[in-house]
Amino acid sequence: MRCAVYGCVSDNQCKSFEVGTKFFSFPKDKQVQGVWINLCKRQDSFNHIFQCKTT
Repeated sequence: MRCAVYGCVSDNQCKSFEVGTKFFSFPKDKQVQGVWINLCKRQDSFNHIFQCKTT
């Protein structure tokens, strides 16, 4: 899986996968999902299933 945030290269298949990186599913609620999509700042079409956070 790959992070949906613009500029983020986190991918759980990568050898350099950072310990402490967590992936979150986008909310099912369409209104909240829209907020998350806007916060990703992507202009292209993308798979908005996962977003990550490095701790």
